[in-house]
Amino acid sequence: MPRRMSVGSRLAAAFAVHVAILIVLLIFHVGTIRESVRAGHELSETSARLYASSTEQVARLDQLQETLSKYVVTADTGYLAKFEQVSNEVTASLERLATLPLDERERHELRRMEDAWNHLRERARPLRQGDVAAPFLADSAAVLAPLFTVLYQRVGSLEAASQAALTDRLAASADSAARAERVSWAAAAVALLLSILVPGLFVRSMSRELKALQAGTRAVARGDFDYRLPIGRTREFAQLAGDFNTMTRRLGELDSMQREFLSRVSHDLKTPLASMRETVNVLLDEIAAPLTPQQRTLLLLNRESGERLAAMIAKLLNLSALEAGTPAVLTPHDVGDIARSAGHAAAIAGRERGIRVVVDADPDAIVRCDAERVRQLFDNLLENALKFSPEGGTIDVSVRTIDDQVAITVRDEGPGVPEEERERIFERFFQAKEGRSVPGRGVGLGLTICREIAHLHGGSIGVESSEGRGAAFRVLLPAVELSPARSAPAEAVA
Repeated sequence: MPRRMSVGSRLAAAFAVHVAILIVLLIFHVGTIRESVRAGHELSETSARLYASSTEQVARLDQLQETLSKYVVTADTGYLAKFEQVSNEVTASLERLATLPLDERERHELRRMEDAWNHLRERARPLRQGDVAAPFLADSAAVLAPLFTVLYQRVGSLEAASQAALTDRLAASADSAARAERVSWAAAAVALLLSILVPGLFVRSMSRELKALQAGTRAVARGDFDYRLPIGRTREFAQLAGDFNTMTRRLGELDSMQREFLSRVSHDLKTPLASMRETVNVLLDEIAAPLTPQQRTLLLLNRESGERLAAMIAKLLNLSALEAGTPAVLTPHDVGDIARSAGHAAAIAGRERGIRVVVDADPDAIVRCDAERVRQLFDNLLENALKFSPEGGTIDVSVRTIDDQVAITVRDEGPGVPEEERERIFERFFQAKEGRSVPGRGVGLGLTICREIAHLHGGSIGVESSEGRGAAFRVLLPAVELSPARSAPAEAVA
């Protein structure tokens, strides 16, 4: 037999893995911080390039002014060619600056500088093209002097904006790096502390035994006392699984004893109850002697109570037979015919309260079934719908052939089923919250019988409901394949 690890050993392994993960995360965060610092240095280099370009612009502007002055004095066209060459270099330098990753302030100053430069070039166009006569060269150069002054100012503004952006970027990068590093160390410390102080979290996340125990607990809560836990890999859970299996076995034995007791008591009560009901009927027929009004009222109440008790005993016996696996003879039957017959009976029962029962069934909705059991299914669903339907309400019964199944739906206009009760309403003796205040309520076996009948025929049952807007119980049974036929019209049974 393989040696089983203890929970402590598993926790130690989990802690080691967790610490390793924390170290990897820490290294990752430190690397991220360094990357942030590197990015800051790259920004610094960009700003430095921008500063160098600004210095070059100043030098070129000086060269332009010097060339222009020499041209004014000598009128030598060679200086015009030199002026044009330097002008093109200034334009190319501005275009290179525009491609750098600048912030909004830098771009604003660069646009102002470009505007000033374009304005100067436009005003210098006659000089550049040699269209100004020698006597007027000095005047033309004097016109350009203020524009050069403005351009120098723009270069200075761009340089100042670049320095401010550099300072801001470096400060933000440094703050971000410091903050990220502090957060990383704090997160690592907190995670490490939690991993030491809260080992239960790791037990839940790594233990398949706990998941199996959870599934077993849910199965027992559903009433499945045949559920057995597999023997776990840890010593503690192996012992727990053994105790759990012993508990479920004993619960199963107690449940079987309870079912057998209810079945025997119900059967033993059936005969004396029938005698009591017959005696009450004889007394009501006044065969022995005439009855006073008070005596008749008491006997009628007695008979009504006896009928309710008889119905309860009948349901107990029915449920006992179903749970005992009493064999049923399954033959093909048209479920629509059974639905119409049950609908007629329910309509008569609901006539006093003005409740209508509408049956809409597809033709040839054939199911291989025990017709008497399926009739009991309809009777119980309709009895439940009548109990919760308001006066003047309508109960809709539909039978539809969908692919290889026959879908039976019974829909009422009652208060509906709360979401938290939709699973429990099929349990034995469970009473919905709304049903506890209904006069003449049953004992909570009708829907349980419906579930057992559906399972007996290889089907299923469920409920759809919006609280306050009625409930729709849907039963799916395997259909017998027949050729498709048109749907029969809805039939109102009253």
